[in-house]
Amino acid sequence: MASALTILFLGWWLAGRSGVSGQGPYPKPSISVSPGGVIPVGGNVTIRCRNQHLGMKFLLYKAGVGNYLTYTDPAGSEAEFPITSARREQSGNYTCRYSHRTGPAAYSEPSDPVQIIVAGGPVSSAAPVLTRTIIAGVSAAATGLLLLLLLLAFVCYRRTRRKSSIDKGKQKQTLEPDPGTYAELDLQTLQPSVYDAINVSRGAPQ
Repeated sequence: MASALTILFLGWWLAGRSGVSGQGPYPKPSISVSPGGVIPVGGNVTIRCRNQHLGMKFLLYKAGVGNYLTYTDPAGSEAEFPITSARREQSGNYTCRYSHRTGPAAYSEPSDPVQIIVAGGPVSSAAPVLTRTIIAGVSAAATGLLLLLLLLAFVCYRRTRRKSSIDKGKQKQTLEPDPGTYAELDLQTLQPSVYDAINVSRGAPQ
């Protein structure tokens, strides 16, 4: 009887250690971090954990912290742990593990660690803002210059048209003189003969 109870207890203990349906220990999940490398202060980074089972709860751990940091219940076999506005104190090694949502408290082995390094100054938005300001200023200057050139071209065109009209008027006046001019010319043509007649009459012998 004691042996039967011992075997039953041992079987229950092994079932609790291996999870449900006697599938054996859960394999450790895979873990990755994106983006890799050094993360600037204020930047964003995401830790992803994957396993081969569905309906699992993922827990995220950080080295040096006794309890898990957070957990999530994804619909699939992958969990994401985003870290937004990263701070320097969030640098360190991270691991994850998973367990069944409703089954016995059986956890997988921890994943391999990934390292996050948060360093440098905060992500600055001054450069993009300055770039946009410069582009806007150059665009405004180019637009103003184009309008000025168009205005100068219009003024030159108007002056050219006006000068052309004046020249045409002068040319017309030169080619078509006043009719009084012809009358004056005829009078001047006739006058010498009149004078000659008078002179002849005066100079004739008495």
